[in-house]
Amino acid sequence: MPSVFQRDEQLLDLEVHFRRTLLAAGGQVFQQLLQQRVDQIDAAYQPRAEQIRMARRALTTATLFGQVQIQRDYYYDGEKGHCPADAALGFEGCCTPALSRLICRSAAEQSYGAASRDLQEYGGVEVQERQIQRTVLRIGPDTEAWLQKQPCGTQAVPVMYLGCDGTGAPMRGEELVGRKGKGSDGQAKTREVKLGAVFTQHVRDEKGRPIRDHASTTYLASFKSVEDFAPQLRQEAIRRGVGQAGQVVFLSDGAAWTEELQRQNFPNAVSILDFYHAAERVHALAKATVGAEDGAAKKQASRWIKHLLRDRVDRLIEEARTALPKSGQNRQLAREQIVFSTVTRIECGMERIGEKAGLSAVESWRRAARRSSANDLSNPACSGQKPAPAAS
Repeated sequence: MPSVFQRDEQLLDLEVHFRRTLLAAGGQVFQQLLQQRVDQIDAAYQPRAEQIRMARRALTTATLFGQVQIQRDYYYDGEKGHCPADAALGFEGCCTPALSRLICRSAAEQSYGAASRDLQEYGGVEVQERQIQRTVLRIGPDTEAWLQKQPCGTQAVPVMYLGCDGTGAPMRGEELVGRKGKGSDGQAKTREVKLGAVFTQHVRDEKGRPIRDHASTTYLASFKSVEDFAPQLRQEAIRRGVGQAGQVVFLSDGAAWTEELQRQNFPNAVSILDFYHAAERVHALAKATVGAEDGAAKKQASRWIKHLLRDRVDRLIEEARTALPKSGQNRQLAREQIVFSTVTRIECGMERIGEKAGLSAVESWRRAARRSSANDLSNPACSGQKPAPAAS
């Protein structure tokens, strides 16, 4: 009986140890098979006249069975080197195609650190976080053309939602040279990334609230200006079949650039200020009209938010005007919030788009972007069902 089968060993540890042993044995067999395939490719390769075979060079590559080392021919043409077997077998850096696919699928759903842990837990595959990042950044741009050729939606949907937002992504110092920060020292710590989401809705729950279709969301991320980002969001909407949607809803936080993006690219869409930002402005309005010294402002905000959910924005505005302070800074702050509410007509009623459960696609990803490193934003280009064509 192998030494791994200890009498007092837990079953969980036994299985994990046994899997590790099988992968190690499989790695030895796979290394031999891979080397045979490399030898066949090298033997059949016919170099160009300017290419000179220098020698055989070793390559340690990561596979589904762990690290293996192979020897392959190396050619040099006076300017750059070339290993025919690497290109023929589709090596991505130091990963086999099968492992690269797993890396991209895992990284497309979560951060690189979480992807590394999941690969280890689910398949016993050890891939460092930085290696996942390098693989994603190498493969991501090459998938754009393929993703853009994917067929558009052929079935009409009752409602299609489009949303966008911007947030600051933490960056290394060299990426922030020449950028002005918002702090008192003027030093930038983040770089704005624009995020977009497209999803659909077919049904409502028992209370009549819209339910976002499962796995229907595709995302976009870009460090570029709104002039470059807007066409990318429009193209993704077209790919998803926006022209066949019964109704198009555009969700945003009410920022000027998002409203202008909607006006120019989706003029027939119903423009909606998302619930989170609407509630945020209501709280600011309540503090300015009632005061923030006691719980009165919180109670007022809670009552006014119910007006939002019942599509009674006009009533909210009327009550706020009645409670407007006679003078002082709070009067000006309150007037600004009232003007905003009047201009945008914060339509958060259930009959228009439902309440907060259906409005959080962009907001949740925006918060995740803040927690992640800036390089994680290259994930959407990897693979899988969620990402849209990458917007680098």
